[in-house]
Amino acid sequence: MANSTAQDEYIPIKIARSDTNGWLNLDHNALNPKEDQDIQQLERWEVIIGGHLAFQLALPNDKRQYKLDGFPKGYELRCAIRKDGGRDYYLYGHPASPKATYRTPGDFVLHLLWLVSDSDKRSDCSCDLCCRMVAAQAQAQAQAQQQAQLQARQQAQAQAQAQAEAKAEAKAKAILEAQKQLQQQSPGPFTANRDVYPTGIPGVKALSNVFRVGEMVWYKSQAWRLGVIMSIDQNAEGVEGDDHAYTFNLAPLGHRSLNQKIQLKQAVDMRPFLTFSVPDITLQLPPRSDYHRINWENLALQYTGSNQLQMLGLEASKMAARSINDSYSASNPIAQSVATLGHYPEQIFMAVYFGAELICLNDPIRVSVPSGRDSSSSVIMRLSEIKAIAQPNGFGSYLEFRGDTFRLVRMPLPLPPDFIPPETIGYVFAEEVALRNQIEQDKSVRWGWELVQEKSVVHEREVHGRFYVTDKLMNVIDPNRFQTSAQNGVIEEAQAYLNNRGYAGEVSVLIRHKNRAEALGEAVSVDFVPPKGMIEFSWTGRT
Repeated sequence: MANSTAQDEYIPIKIARSDTNGWLNLDHNALNPKEDQDIQQLERWEVIIGGHLAFQLALPNDKRQYKLDGFPKGYELRCAIRKDGGRDYYLYGHPASPKATYRTPGDFVLHLLWLVSDSDKRSDCSCDLCCRMVAAQAQAQAQAQQQAQLQARQQAQAQAQAQAEAKAEAKAKAILEAQKQLQQQSPGPFTANRDVYPTGIPGVKALSNVFRVGEMVWYKSQAWRLGVIMSIDQNAEGVEGDDHAYTFNLAPLGHRSLNQKIQLKQAVDMRPFLTFSVPDITLQLPPRSDYHRINWENLALQYTGSNQLQMLGLEASKMAARSINDSYSASNPIAQSVATLGHYPEQIFMAVYFGAELICLNDPIRVSVPSGRDSSSSVIMRLSEIKAIAQPNGFGSYLEFRGDTFRLVRMPLPLPPDFIPPETIGYVFAEEVALRNQIEQDKSVRWGWELVQEKSVVHEREVHGRFYVTDKLMNVIDPNRFQTSAQNGVIEEAQAYLNNRGYAGEVSVLIRHKNRAEALGEAVSVDFVPPKGMIEFSWTGRT
């Protein structure tokens, strides 16, 4: 038994405060009051703890000995009996869990010092169990906040998607209603079969979207820079269809040796290539230097500073842009002919990278006004055929574009008998007319398309570029101006913001490449991979 006379030498310390109610069904064994070793260990814990408390809290000249008078409420010293008969002692009761234990009296003293303080913040306790408990609670709180933020974002995304879907549905209904009214007012004799191009066009997210895979565009950095769209990814919160629902992966133009990194951009920070003109080249080069024949690696060695390399990259991008704009590569061949007397080999394609842009069958494209026609408004071709024709010398080829041509007209009601329902021309044509009629404040007039010429044929030099639906293009170029104009009933002529393709080029005849990657050459730091479904075709024009 423990020596009772020794106990009289100690001054008891009673800890009135506790932070736990204890736990039921604890591990190991309760102390046995008839077991000498258990009693000795209990007294040992109490004496050591008392000594520590006195050292920390008693007056400097106080030479008395202190002893803990029992553990705070809910704490219990228990015994674990080993296989060899030895005994280990653990103090249970910490509110962290029924498994949380103090292994030594010194560990528990840190907790007692907090209990006898006036602090009720567990973070002020320096014992290991409280530190871990506070860290776990902070982590749980952070996870709960993250989960709440995630749920809030998901809810906001769902609301935004629902609003966008409702907006898209309303717009579609408006288009259909406008088309229905126009059809009722004038059925018209124009009944040629003009089916909308099927979905799934390689590189095209939606027929009326501004940007397509493989196109050369301007993007906003510290200033406007040139790049190529390598791929398009849908944003998590976006609704499929609109340009603003996507992230565009752009390869900056320059030269591969400059190792320029891929840029991730949104539509608001981009412009079609033809919205700006390529600035003059300031780099001192021999006259009529060709981008693909310049040793850019050697030039890069001469420009050692980062600013100088940026300047070299800028100059390289200008030359690369002009080279790409003077090129084409066709894809998805439909038919091919062989040379016959008086005729040269021809091939018909579904799509073509035409300079900066990707042009597909059934696209509306801007073309030159036919000779003898009114040139006061643009002429738009609904593309029905893309044909590559071999040059008479047997080397190379040029492009020919075929289709019916139209111009936008503002007509008084009732509509004339020869009025053409826009949906019979194509989706993009119908979308443009529906938008204009929605903005138009004079309800005695209607916008529509007037046939300029059936089965028009234009040479590549007469193609100015793609036609863009007004709101799609203006919401990229200047959305605030467009919204203000639309509210005032003014229709912005978006095509006026575009250059004609030939203005940015150097040659009168396009250079044909076997694919888009060859046309880009060393101008980008990554390899261009054609979009799924695009079959690029190499054809020399010789038979």
